[in-house]
Amino acid sequence: MFPQASLATDNGIMFASPGNFNKLEAGTAKVVDRLGSVSKGTGNVRHLDDVPRINEIEVKFKRNIKHDPEEFARQLKDQEKGMNELTVDEYLRNREKYIAEGRAIEGNAAQKMARQEALKDKITELRKQGLSRADATKQASEWMDTQAALHNPDQIAGGRADNIGGLGDKRVNSSLGSQWKYRIDIVDEQIRKMAKNMSPKEIKNTYLNVKLTQ
Repeated sequence: MFPQASLATDNGIMFASPGNFNKLEAGTAKVVDRLGSVSKGTGNVRHLDDVPRINEIEVKFKRNIKHDPEEFARQLKDQEKGMNELTVDEYLRNREKYIAEGRAIEGNAAQKMARQEALKDKITELRKQGLSRADATKQASEWMDTQAALHNPDQIAGGRADNIGGLGDKRVNSSLGSQWKYRIDIVDEQIRKMAKNMSPKEIKNTYLNVKLTQ
C-alpha cells in the first residue's frame, strides 16, 4: 500500500490524499485498486483506461494575461496527457537523464523535423486558399516564427526528447517550461516517495496520475 499523500500548496503543487487505492471512476483521476494490470496496445499506442496509477498529484500553473487562454489550456492538457502516459520507471529514468545531461540533443533534430513538416503543411494550406507560392511561403514563415515544436510533456517534466506533439504558441510553451523549473522538484519528491513502496514490477507497470491545472 502506498503512503497517504500529503497536501501542499507551495509552488503550485497539491496532492490528493486517498489512503488506499480506489477504483478508477469515469471522468475522474482517482487511483486504481490493483497493480496487476498492464497497458495494452499495438506498437507505440497505449490504451490507458484501466491501468494502475499512483496517487494523484495536482500541479497548478499561472497563465500570463497576455497569452491566449485556449492555447494555454490546450498545451497544459497535452502535457498532462503526456505525463500520464509515462510509467513511474520511465518518468524517473527520464528525469535522471535530464538532471545529469540537460536537454537531449536528439530533441533538436526531432523539433527541426516537426517544424519542417509543419511549414510544408502550412504552405500547402495557404496555396489551397488561392495564395501564390511566394505569398504562401512568406505567410507560413511568419506564422512559423510564432510557433514552437512541443514536447508532451516538456523534457524537464520527464518527456522524451524525440516525442513531439505538434506545434503551438512559443510564448505559452516558454511560460510553461519556465514554471516547471519551480514545480518539478516537489513532483520528483512525491513520486520517489511512492516508488520506495513499490516492487520493481510495480514501478514498471504503474503509471503517473498528474493533474495540471491553472
